Amino acid sequence: MTSWLTNFNAFQAESWRKHATSPGKVNIDLLKDITLQTLYGLASDDRVESRVLEQIDEHFNLTLGPFETSNQEALGAGQMLMVQNLESFIPAVSEWLSREFSFLPRWRIEDVMATAANKGGNCGAHFDQYDVFLVQIRGHKSWSLDDGGHTASELSQEADIRLLEQFEATHFLQQHPGDVLYIPPGVGHHGIASDDSITLSVGIRNPLLSEMASYLADMLILEGGEGASLNDQLLGTEIDPLEVANLGSTLSRALTQPNIMNRWYGCYMTEPRDPELLHYPESEIDPGIIPSWLASRTSLTLELPARIALQADTLFVNGEALNLGRKVPWLLELQQQRSVAVNQLGDDIDVLMYLAESGALAGFPPL
Repeated sequence: MTSWLTNFNAFQAESWRKHATSPGKVNIDLLKDITLQTLYGLASDDRVESRVLEQIDEHFNLTLGPFETSNQEALGAGQMLMVQNLESFIPAVSEWLSREFSFLPRWRIEDVMATAANKGGNCGAHFDQYDVFLVQIRGHKSWSLDDGGHTASELSQEADIRLLEQFEATHFLQQHPGDVLYIPPGVGHHGIASDDSITLSVGIRNPLLSEMASYLADMLILEGGEGASLNDQLLGTEIDPLEVANLGSTLSRALTQPNIMNRWYGCYMTEPRDPELLHYPESEIDPGIIPSWLASRTSLTLELPARIALQADTLFVNGEALNLGRKVPWLLELQQQRSVAVNQLGDDIDVLMYLAESGALAGFPPL
């Protein structure tokens, strides 16, 4: 048995025992209303990332959404509909994540993608650069997997999608409703619908080094930090390798200071996937409105697209940071469960103001 399968078994035994109906299965009752029509309804919205893959012989044609409502009846032979970011549009999906995947930090979940297909529908053999959980919610799907270790150099240069040039399966399984399959980064996999099928892919945010470096550079520029300059010796006519090495060390020390790294990581991991879905207050918020607004509610709930995370006494919301200077116990429940009872809130008007100003609170401002 390969190491990733061994790790998966250990992961199930240690992490899922309190969160799943049994190892390798999750409860999908909350998802019973997700149908092909539901997905096509989302795919007709220009705010939703969607696409249809159609296999013709050995080739795949890619069509990007949004799609006309007249296309919402059925999928053709060899077609697969893919709809991203369900948790930002369907409350039941967000609630399901909070229940079944509470063993993961919610801010590590990138998004939930649905793939729908009838018999034979598939998107070819491929691999992902991030961890993914594949949950079958309707129908059945046959999976082939290999031993992993793939890199981008092994992808087809001719296809519009990420297809492996070579794929030799070593493991095979059949997924039934409620079954969940964990796929580590770099593991090749190929799923083929056995009948009318809907699969949810829970992707884990796993940024590339190039993305992280770019975000860190942008953050430093926006914050206007100048820091130290090169300040070399201005000697010699050739580039001195030792001078370059010293510069690299100076740059590394400057960029990896704990306060910079902590702020960067929290902001990066809470950056909204689709920031245009958030609604920010149009004018300055009067702090006096917060208590009266809370008096009419039983719970404080996050907007579906909002992302928050905690690190010690710092709160990260939608890519921004607030140093609280103290622990706020109810924020951890809000982070993981996306909702917290109003009677658990303390006298934390500054925190509530920050959440409201960041567009993170559902139902605020009041109509």
